[in-house]
Amino acid sequence: MVKLNEQKCEQVGLVLSSLKAPLVVEVKSEANESELLKSLLVMSICHNINHDKHLRAWGRFIETHPDKFNAEYLQNLSSKEYGSWFEGLDEDRVRAEERTAFVRDICEKLVSNYSGSVKRLVDESFCKLGGPSGLLNRLDLFDAYSEDPVRKKSAAFLSDLMNQGMAQFDDLENAPPAVDYHVVRMFTRLGVVDVGDLLAKMKGKEVFTLEEDTSVRVAVSGAAKLMSTFSNLKIPQQSFILWQIGRSCCARFKVCCSSCVSEKCTFTKQTPNSCKNKCLFSDICDNKEEGLSIREPMIRTTYY
Repeated sequence: MVKLNEQKCEQVGLVLSSLKAPLVVEVKSEANESELLKSLLVMSICHNINHDKHLRAWGRFIETHPDKFNAEYLQNLSSKEYGSWFEGLDEDRVRAEERTAFVRDICEKLVSNYSGSVKRLVDESFCKLGGPSGLLNRLDLFDAYSEDPVRKKSAAFLSDLMNQGMAQFDDLENAPPAVDYHVVRMFTRLGVVDVGDLLAKMKGKEVFTLEEDTSVRVAVSGAAKLMSTFSNLKIPQQSFILWQIGRSCCARFKVCCSSCVSEKCTFTKQTPNSCKNKCLFSDICDNKEEGLSIREPMIRTTYY
């Protein structure tokens, strides 16, 4: 049985409470439709792929073919065209047919429900996340966003909207935590969640079932919500910080328990904080000695 550790949630939350929150970007007077569409699409298919490489591929397409970057064109995007953006990258990582199916679904529904406009979708939420007309419910119209029970992609899109000054919301208490593999791995190593018998599968790099993986991520989501009551951070701010620490300080093959070994520390580059030359959580981590043996669940999914 997977469960969260309330005491550890408090400890981690108190460490986070000493940090500076990511800057709140003032909302632009007129959100750029191209930026909004790029964010919606990139976050919808960000599963199991390097985020930075994925972002650059979209950027190249938009720069080269600005006339094609709209919902009307992309509702017919072929897997062959999409796959050509990632020349040299393993096809099993690109998963072109799977990702283009999500893109086409989103763009078809944008055209039929919002005249192809992401700005209209966001505006009609009236600065609300929750409720029947809130943004989260509207995102559930799209297959890529509705399938994950802990709404990781919705959380990622929300974070990008706020970080880029494209939108703000009045009810951030309804924001879902962003539960991706970096955070799952870090929370398991810290002891924030107790995964029980599944720990052996993590260490042995055995494949998880979807049900097993979801049980871990639901516990991680619950832990993050509880943690936010101690961190004094809004959930999107906390999620952004945890993601940066997880990918830089508690990575799959490198950990900064004793000293910083990260060649590209996104935590210090993307947040207004320093790392004091080691992981901020090293003094409260349950698995410093064997951290590298604990990996995120091995699973092929489109959730995250």
